[in-house]
Amino acid sequence: MYQVPPGLRRFPSSPTERVRARMSDRETAIAHYAAALINRTLPYEHHLWLGPDFPADYARKPDTFFRAKPDGELFIKFTEGLQNTDGAPAFANLGRHRAEPCHCQVGLNSEGFPNRPDWQAVSVVVHKLLHALGLDAHVPVDTCPDSSMSNTWFRLDGSLPVIDAAAPQVLYLRLGAFTPPEDLSPTMLGAWEDESIDTRAILDPSPSAYVMRTA
Repeated sequence: MYQVPPGLRRFPSSPTERVRARMSDRETAIAHYAAALINRTLPYEHHLWLGPDFPADYARKPDTFFRAKPDGELFIKFTEGLQNTDGAPAFANLGRHRAEPCHCQVGLNSEGFPNRPDWQAVSVVVHKLLHALGLDAHVPVDTCPDSSMSNTWFRLDGSLPVIDAAAPQVLYLRLGAFTPPEDLSPTMLGAWEDESIDTRAILDPSPSAYVMRTA
């Protein structure tokens, strides 16, 4: 997964999740469930912490619709009239005083979700939360069709796709708060070429590629 800007960046410690006050019960439940799915992928000490709701009139940054969030906090909100220039139904906005993220806001256009099933809204929040936690960009759908980072409308029945669960585990358990691009490589986490059936199948589509080797 590539990053913009280059390198891998994450929160140095788990941010506190806060939802906007006066959201509907459904919207609040969707936000909390999405965060719970993320927490299931990480050990307790790396969980998102749940803080008090932030007021609906919480101060904005001048001339923007972004909230002036304290460091270490992650705001989630459904809001009307979301101004997103690319037409997307949601956004993730990260603040960086240093190389790593220091706060974040995830927003969804409330006008786009009342008639959609809950699982679609949950999948969008998960997608944006993974952005917020350090997976800045998207993966190609042709090589990673099972990732919610390539398909936002992804049904998540109690857990994240395996590839999406593995990514934050690597980021928060194996890497530091910032890994520069020159330190990133396909082999940085050790050998894997002969251990991945999926990868071998792409390299060698013959039936023998699926035979488990015993020697």
